[in-house]
Amino acid sequence: MIRTTALLLLALPLFAGEPDPLLGKLKDPATREAAARSLVARGTPALGELRAAAAADPAIREHVDAIVKEIGRREPHGLRFHAGVPRMRLSLAHVNGDDMKLSIGVTNRGTETVVLWPCFSMRILDAKGNELKRSLRIGRWGRGRSKRWIGDVKYVELPPGAKWGFETPLSRYMHDEKWIEGWEVPEPGTYTIEITYRFDRQSVKQTCDPDWDALDDARKPWNRALEMTHVFTAEMTVAER
Repeated sequence: MIRTTALLLLALPLFAGEPDPLLGKLKDPATREAAARSLVARGTPALGELRAAAAADPAIREHVDAIVKEIGRREPHGLRFHAGVPRMRLSLAHVNGDDMKLSIGVTNRGTETVVLWPCFSMRILDAKGNELKRSLRIGRWGRGRSKRWIGDVKYVELPPGAKWGFETPLSRYMHDEKWIEGWEVPEPGTYTIEITYRFDRQSVKQTCDPDWDALDDARKPWNRALEMTHVFTAEMTVAER
């Protein structure tokens, strides 16, 4: 399982043809850690120059390889997932009402168009890591779904540079594959909102009619959607009032 947290961009993007001074700082143990953090924060757009630098300079290859690996972990397939709450003082009444919206989204920072499954599961954890009980949980599909239900799903097609996302109150979350869910925060404190993108093509297709002609059509979005599990989080501090 891949995990990530929101990143603060620490520096300007790398420019092709202009060696970045941070690469040289990887050679010095005194500056290496800070330089690596800044390079990781630049993410997918920096990968080309980082790989070229690793190939050209054996002295920094090991450090650059570690940076490239970390970028891949944080931005799988060039995708930067993010979640956030409003930058304001949040009271119990606010977070438990319908006005406060959690923002969830993804940016394609790579060079290829990506198709995504549009469903995300969610949990809320307290400061001790205990999961909050849901105040609402009802089946998303009512009395049942058809054996061709994946044809009605609105998949997300993200060209390079494109963004997609949505906002949702915690009281009624509509973006899980199976459930309509809600949470009521019980007391002031710091909470972690954990969101998971997960798509397993075979398990999804097994819920459908095996004789459906379109099921294995390679052109259909469910056969093009990105298969992976990726977890990202947002922190939320809640005051009494």
